[in-house]
Order: sequence, then C-alpha cells, then structure tokens
Amino acid sequence: MQIILIGMRVAGKTYFGKKIAEKLQFSFVDLDDYIVEKNKMTIAEMVETKGWDFFREKEYEAFLDSLKKDKVIIAAGAGLVTFEKNQSLLEKQKFVIWVKTPEKVMLDYLKGGENKHRPSLTGKSLEEEFLEVYEERKPLYKKLANFIFDTEKDLEEVLKKMKEEFLI
Repeated sequence: MQIILIGMRVAGKTYFGKKIAEKLQFSFVDLDDYIVEKNKMTIAEMVETKGWDFFREKEYEAFLDSLKKDKVIIAAGAGLVTFEKNQSLLEKQKFVIWVKTPEKVMLDYLKGGENKHRPSLTGKSLEEEFLEVYEERKPLYKKLANFIFDTEKDLEEVLKKMKEEFLI
C-alpha cells in the first residue's frame, strides 16, 4: 500500500507525512530528498545546470522507485502533478491525498526564509509566484486526489477518516 501526499510546497506534506507514517507504522519517503540524495546535487543545481525538464524526469524516476515500496507514505514535490507521466501514475493510485493548507499559513511560512533556496519558476516575487502557481495547480490537486486533508483539522480526526475510507 502506498499513500501519496500532494500539495503546494510548505503545505506540510513532509511534516504530516512523517506523523501519519508513524501512526500507521509505514515508512516515509520525501521525494525531493530522495531525488537530491540519488542525484548528488540539489534541486536548484539540477534546474540551474540541466533545466526543469531534467528535474521532472528525475522526479518521475524517483516516484516510480517509491511506488515499488509497500506500506509507504510518499510526500511528493509540489510540481509532481504538472508532469503528464506523473498524472498518469497518480490516476492509477488508490490513496492520493491533497494536503490542503490555508494560503496565508503557507505564505507566512515561505516568508520565514526556510525555502528561499528553491529555484524560481517564474522570476516573480515569492508571494506573486506562489499565488500564481497555486492557482494553476489547485485544479490538478483537486482532480488527482481522492482525499483532502485539511491541515486545520485535528490529525487524529483525519487519520480516523482515512482509516474508514481507505480501510487501513
């Protein structure tokens, strides 16, 4: 069984993914970390030296590798949903969860500076880019997810609902 968490960067996919994995006694994979470790360079370095297409291909390969594991929570990169090959993989999965966090919370976290090492997609200001990209990706998250995890709700309540719906 694989549970894939999708959503914007700083939505809490890694944070909640680790908590869910612990509660369900699953392993946890953060795809961005996996890609960096496997390719021996940061995402920013990959994008800067080889381009976004190269990175998306490496992301796809990492996603395929991760899907071979059983009892795993996979925290996908925010843009995983934008690559058609990944969309096809996601559509075949039973447990795709959109980690949905209020925009203000995500923007406040972004402004905190911990994510400034991420490469820009548009060259616009952090806030402008984030809001623009989120509006573009929201329909994909909604379409590809079969469960929405509202991070404003209690984690235990969400886990209970997941267990009921997914029969975990």
